[in-house]
Amino acid sequence: MLSRIGIVLLMLLTSLQAMDIIELEKQCRIPPKEPKTYSFRLQDAETRQVRLHLEARFDWETLFGYTHGLRLTVNGQGVTGNRLLNKPLAYKTRSGGGSQWAPVDGNVYNIMYSPDFSDQIKTDASFKYGLYEDDQEPYRFVFDLSGLTQHVGSNQIGIETIFAAVIFRNIRIEIDENRQPRINDPAHLIKPAPEGEVPDYQLQSPPEVNLALQVNDKAIPEILEGARSYPLYSRFSLPEGKWLETGKLPWPMGTFKKNSSTEQTWETPHYRLRRRIEVRDTCLKVYDSFTNKRDSITGIAMENRLQLPEKPQKVLRGGLDSRLEEMRCSTHPSIIAEMQTGCIGIFAEDDVLRCQAYYRSDEDGIILGNRSFGLAPRASYTLEWSIHIVPGGKYYDLINQVRRDWNCNFTLPGVLAFPYMGGGKALQRWMKKDVGEKEVLEFLQERPVRMLMTHVASDITVPASKATPEKPFLGHGTAILHFKWWGNMTGNMIRAFKKTAPEIPIYAYMHKNLCSEFGHQNKYQDSEAIDPESRTLSAKSKIYGRYLPTPNNSYGRELAKVYRYLVDDLDAHIYMDEICLSVTEWAPYSEWDQHTVELDPETHEVKQALSIPNLLTKPWLEDLIAFLKSRDKKLMANGPPATRTLLNHHYPHFVEHGMGEVGLINAHLATPLGWSYDRGLKGFEHFRHNLGFGALAMTWSGPWTLDCFPFTPIELRPGYLIGEERIVTNLSGIFGWHDASEAEVKVYDGQGQLLESPLVKHLTSDGISRYEIRMPSDHVAILIRK
Repeated sequence: MLSRIGIVLLMLLTSLQAMDIIELEKQCRIPPKEPKTYSFRLQDAETRQVRLHLEARFDWETLFGYTHGLRLTVNGQGVTGNRLLNKPLAYKTRSGGGSQWAPVDGNVYNIMYSPDFSDQIKTDASFKYGLYEDDQEPYRFVFDLSGLTQHVGSNQIGIETIFAAVIFRNIRIEIDENRQPRINDPAHLIKPAPEGEVPDYQLQSPPEVNLALQVNDKAIPEILEGARSYPLYSRFSLPEGKWLETGKLPWPMGTFKKNSSTEQTWETPHYRLRRRIEVRDTCLKVYDSFTNKRDSITGIAMENRLQLPEKPQKVLRGGLDSRLEEMRCSTHPSIIAEMQTGCIGIFAEDDVLRCQAYYRSDEDGIILGNRSFGLAPRASYTLEWSIHIVPGGKYYDLINQVRRDWNCNFTLPGVLAFPYMGGGKALQRWMKKDVGEKEVLEFLQERPVRMLMTHVASDITVPASKATPEKPFLGHGTAILHFKWWGNMTGNMIRAFKKTAPEIPIYAYMHKNLCSEFGHQNKYQDSEAIDPESRTLSAKSKIYGRYLPTPNNSYGRELAKVYRYLVDDLDAHIYMDEICLSVTEWAPYSEWDQHTVELDPETHEVKQALSIPNLLTKPWLEDLIAFLKSRDKKLMANGPPATRTLLNHHYPHFVEHGMGEVGLINAHLATPLGWSYDRGLKGFEHFRHNLGFGALAMTWSGPWTLDCFPFTPIELRPGYLIGEERIVTNLSGIFGWHDASEAEVKVYDGQGQLLESPLVKHLTSDGISRYEIRMPSDHVAILIRK
């Protein structure tokens, strides 16, 4: 019988021609806090590759998702992600998202929740966390242990599980002459500076789009672009489960060119619909205006399908290559088809449609639908959406066109840091009674930032491990008013910066949905965040609760006192954490957002009124923003905006490091800013990674970040961004603004060090200035416009 620590000595040694196998264990279950150790020996002067093979899954009743579940060591050293041999570190899920099994330099691995080791996780088309890539194996891991093992004495493999019990099977050591390549080792992935011709990435003028709208003899509206046509089919729900199909009803015949429009009105038993289509320079804009003719709530389902002239090469929903049948994405409200002849997309624009719309596709069509729209008695509302086309273009061409049309390209600020990140000396600097010029200059010498943001209100007299509801360690929500020590420290710090470095704004932390005020459960019962079954949504800690502030409920009224205190008493700007991310479940709240319902799919009758949190809290946020503007203060937020109203305020929204590439893509129609947890080399690697998705890390991680701001976007591209003031790229190529502009070019190597003599050529012809940049794939170049 195995001992508690699970030491298993050599069980079986099977000799193959070039490979020996040491079987360690066929199957076992390892709970958290009960780590297990396996021991094995190698022969003297072993030169073959030593590999660890295992299969692992969480012991779970159903398929559920994934999270950190395994910490792996050999002889006390971490088995890091760069040693994973049998699959790429990065994987994608059917939802279009994805993650990585572990960091390149980390030894904590994601594990899948699953009831067995079957292939259901790859074959179930409805499972949003399912893996579909051919080169991904959900449960099997093979690691290269070479360099971690020793030839003298025994080697110890340490397996520790995290969060929940993990089932392991087929744990074994393989010792093989045939070495498997380290496909995830960055050292093997870095490409040298290219020779020969390099791509031309100069800024180009936006493509001209020749759009028209034609209503054909079958009363079907068709979008015309060049020689291609895109018929538009729409249908709207009627009582008794019936549908109004616009193609079967009269529509004004004719062809409508740029700067013209057409409209039609339809009467139904419960509502009136007036559709107006405008032909603009780069898109068709559709206004669907509904009026409820009844004295009760009316619900309306609808679907708009755009017929494509060819089978698309790729369909992206919310910017993601999702394998799910249907998706919603309020922060990137789109469905986009890439074809051989170009790129076309449907975009939801107004606040309600952004939050309610779903996106689907079939073999040769893309669909924007909504089965949740409601109107109050006798009320009216207009849903707005648009169709954009770029002939010969791809995803980023279309996104840049929409960004121009939506006025997304405004100046982005940076560089940002916490004033006391890391505690210790950094925190003690601001704890003094008399904070002055010395402390400010000392801090700016360490981190020459241009913006500061406080962390959550805290109480250093309460260790986090001993926090209680009566005495919380962190002050969330309305609890901020009771954290006097934090308030005094923050106020002193702001006054010191106002005096010594007034150009640096300081943002005070708020989270509109989390609350740690003692007694919050009884005080704010009318404001509790709930799920679709009206059950209270819990926070990660029992000390905190989750609430939804509105101008009318108790929590919203009290939370308004907090932002007034932060602004009027402390003289801070406001940073709102997880502004549209924390509470997102649609639910039957006591307050209605005036537009969301659940419909019976058979009868089209309203089953119940629902509220979408990002619509319900919008008036509260608008009150906050109006207050900030009245005080000449600004807002900064974590997470892209879910509504056009919030987007149009032109505040910076960043994507937190942990949101990964999905978060960065979700920000393509907002502010393309990333937030890094790290400084130094890790911070540089995150900064470079963000560029791969058309985003800039705005947080201080090293001198390269100072070279990136301010930044006014012109174009986002995978691997580089072109702004009015500068170009930032992790690609070799030819760069410029397609004019006479010259630039100072800085190139940082893979360690984040500035090169003295980079491979950069300044070329000019016909009055056009451009720069040819050649660099290895782990470098970054920044062209600062003169």
